[in-house]
Amino acid sequence: MFDLFGYGKQIQEMDESVSQSFSKVKKDTDALYQWVAYLHQQNQQLQEHNSVLRRLVDEQKLSLHELRVALQHVPKTAGEIRQLVDAHYNVEPILQRIRHIEQKIDAVELRSQQRAHVLGHPLVEKHPSASAESERKEVPVSSREESRAAIKEKLARKLARNSKEYIKNLALSLVHKYGRIGALQMREIIVEEQGLCSKSSFYRILEEMEREHLLQVVSDGKHTIYVASAKHERHA
Repeated sequence: MFDLFGYGKQIQEMDESVSQSFSKVKKDTDALYQWVAYLHQQNQQLQEHNSVLRRLVDEQKLSLHELRVALQHVPKTAGEIRQLVDAHYNVEPILQRIRHIEQKIDAVELRSQQRAHVLGHPLVEKHPSASAESERKEVPVSSREESRAAIKEKLARKLARNSKEYIKNLALSLVHKYGRIGALQMREIIVEEQGLCSKSSFYRILEEMEREHLLQVVSDGKHTIYVASAKHERHA
């Protein structure tokens, strides 16, 4: 009887021990499941983050390629910058000379045609109605050439714009660095030391900066001194 009671107690203790073990295993399993779910979520977030990074890398590669292409067309030396700035300011006189020469050529051709008609041998025979219609539709040679000259001028200005803005920014940086600087000192740095443009182009740029209220002239009676204009200082 006592043995049976002792045996039953042992069975009860074993049952409690097994229950406790299963409870502990269940807790460990639940904790493990939570860790697996957490790690799975972290893995998904890392994959999404990597996808975003790959897109950013691709965009950066494309941007770098575009920058390399753009840099190929940017002046790389002071001499190239000087040539662009000088071409910007010197294109108008050249175009005027071209137009003047073309006008002379047109006048010579007109006199040749008139002389040929007087001699009874017209250079080109045309039907009267067709000739009149052609005269109405034909664009004058000078107008066509002026259009071409305008296109050339536009291209030259576009090429020189960045170089001219670079010189303007350099002039402003010198003014801000020294507070006030003479035109001769500025010319020595920009024209003679760095060779970015000619003297005439340099002074034209200074005149533009005065008109744009970027620089203010303060004369000491002998020399021209430049300071930053009040408007530019407020925006600086």
